[in-house]
Amino acid sequence: MTSPFDLRRNGKYTAAGFIVGVLLLLAVYNYDSASSNLDFVEFVKQSRTQNLLIILLVVVPTLSGFFVGLGRARNKELKNQMSSLARERDKLIKQERVNKGKSSKLQGLLDQESGFFVDNWDELVTEKDKLREEAEVSSTLLQVALEIGGLADANEVLKMLSVSLSRALFADGCLSFIKEANGESFVCLNDSAAKLDSISSTAINEMLEKRLPVAINRADESISIDDEIVARFGIKSAILIPCVKRDQVHAIAMVFYNKTAHEFNDRDIQIASGIVLSATIVLENADLYSEVITNHSQLQRLITRLANAQEEERRRFARDLHDGVIQNLSGIIFSLSFLENSLSSEEKSAVAEIKQIEKIVEDTIADLRQVIYDLRPTILDSLGLVPTLEKHLERFAEMNKIKTIFNAQKQTRLPKTVETALFRLAQEALNNIKKHAQASEVTLDLSSDNEGVVMSVKDNGQGFSFENVKTEISNNSGFGLSGMRERVQSLQGDVEIISTLGEGTSVNVKIPVAVKGA
Repeated sequence: MTSPFDLRRNGKYTAAGFIVGVLLLLAVYNYDSASSNLDFVEFVKQSRTQNLLIILLVVVPTLSGFFVGLGRARNKELKNQMSSLARERDKLIKQERVNKGKSSKLQGLLDQESGFFVDNWDELVTEKDKLREEAEVSSTLLQVALEIGGLADANEVLKMLSVSLSRALFADGCLSFIKEANGESFVCLNDSAAKLDSISSTAINEMLEKRLPVAINRADESISIDDEIVARFGIKSAILIPCVKRDQVHAIAMVFYNKTAHEFNDRDIQIASGIVLSATIVLENADLYSEVITNHSQLQRLITRLANAQEEERRRFARDLHDGVIQNLSGIIFSLSFLENSLSSEEKSAVAEIKQIEKIVEDTIADLRQVIYDLRPTILDSLGLVPTLEKHLERFAEMNKIKTIFNAQKQTRLPKTVETALFRLAQEALNNIKKHAQASEVTLDLSSDNEGVVMSVKDNGQGFSFENVKTEISNNSGFGLSGMRERVQSLQGDVEIISTLGEGTSVNVKIPVAVKGA
């Protein structure tokens, strides 16, 4: 609050009141002194009442000025507050007008939107119901796909198809018909006496032509399906769904109601078609899987026949070399020896030349025998796998100056194809060790049990990284490890190669073959 004694503002009213009081006091003094010749001191020494009156003459105007100043200051403050309130009121009025405009626009939009919902309420409800039905259809199809997806047998798939269709459409039953070999009719899996054909059924004929579902809402008033089937199962209404596989109708699913007739709608047809489509995909996948298995079996048999043919050709070629070329070279040595003995001592130069020729022929015979051994060691046919591997390791150690360790269980002869595969794999593994491993020691383990034969070839060489090996380790001999793997797999076996840089490599093979005396 502003002070009334502030001379710059409202204090002037207090000062004016004080001056008026002094003037009144002087006026009274002048009046009394003129009549009684009293000086001012004597005037002041008069009675208390007179003094009180004199004081009041000064105080009352001063207080009056004080309160007048106070009132005017308060009045000015009130005016300022009223002006501020008036400005705030005008501002609020203006804001209210703006808000009323916005409220009117918002109300218009709300009225417009509510009008849209009122005008399109039926369409929105229909769309909501449609979305709910689509969600139910999707859920049903997903559940059926999960149930049927794990089956592989065609009859099991069709049986599960019947159960799924009955449950999804709340039907009284479902029949599955599969096409006969002659391709003229469809036989019911549930009852072999029931058949469908396009001649006696217009619905079947229509379905086969269009390859689309056909609904029969009143079976007793229609000639669409065979009367015998209608009577046998008490069919009131039904829907026929074709199972189309590779552009041919492979089977037919008949969903029927035998208690009351049912009016089929688009939703029923959509669900039924989706379920049959899932079953069709499963059947096609089963056929493809069966074809893959068949082709794989044929490929394995072909690999086995090819390996047997190669071994037979090696055996024949080795025999021809032994019985033909080596015998001829042995004859040449015998002739050269006879010629050497028939020459005189004076023909020393000719004798030396003959001896050199004999040495060349002998080396050639040794090389040919090595080739024959590599082609097909005769010991493998006569004595079996264990002696052959033992002999082969001795030759490998002697020729390459690498220590070999052979651990083998005593066992009876294995099938010829198994012995050949194991020997070839050991031969190729040792060949790779010689060329790449830089090893000083090789261990070959051979064992057998009731589950089959196990062979392991290990070395302490430099090893290799599989990330850097894109092809087989070696195929110079024509029988690389990849070819050996295919040969072992054709015998239902498995090959595992384990290698660590700086620690060596291990080639492990297992063939599940029954071994007597294991």
